[in-house]
Amino acid sequence: MLRRHRERRGIELRTVAQQTKIGSSLLAALERGDCSKWPGGIYSRAWIRAYATAIGLDPEDIGTQFNRCFARNAFPEGDPVTLRVAAPPELPRITPLRMTLEPDPGERVRLVARRALFFLADLLLSALTATIVSLLAVAGFWTGFAVAAIACHALGLFGGGGSATGWVERSVRRHARPHEDPADSAVAEPA
Repeated sequence: MLRRHRERRGIELRTVAQQTKIGSSLLAALERGDCSKWPGGIYSRAWIRAYATAIGLDPEDIGTQFNRCFARNAFPEGDPVTLRVAAPPELPRITPLRMTLEPDPGERVRLVARRALFFLADLLLSALTATIVSLLAVAGFWTGFAVAAIACHALGLFGGGGSATGWVERSVRRHARPHEDPADSAVAEPA
């Protein structure tokens, strides 16, 4: 039926292939009723709609007919009606993952070490600031330490959610490599 309609309209298969970006051999196979080489699932359903549009037919109507005739190709995971009935309506259908990534065993150790280093650097910065403030006799050591610790914490929070020295490190890295997007480096390595 599809081939007859295309030929009646005077549309060459090559033209449809160029317009839909689907190989003409695959389209010829469709017109013969053979979709064994077609991809499954959403791709086959999209291809048939593109083909129908290219030859001037209603894509929804042809898509419905295709789904009925080539159900295994259109729905390789099973009949959508059966899937909807089988799953409880209040729970979303969970599909198994096809690929899992194994976590890097050393990543957590590196993250903890990095955070500990930034904590110690912030502590050292606060102690150094408190020592300088107390030597200048502006305030006592613990008052200066408290003010410096709060300032480091605020700088870390407003500078990206990490520590003050982490913010300084990100700023230095951003200026050292101006061709990169600063948001990428801030997301890649949280402080």
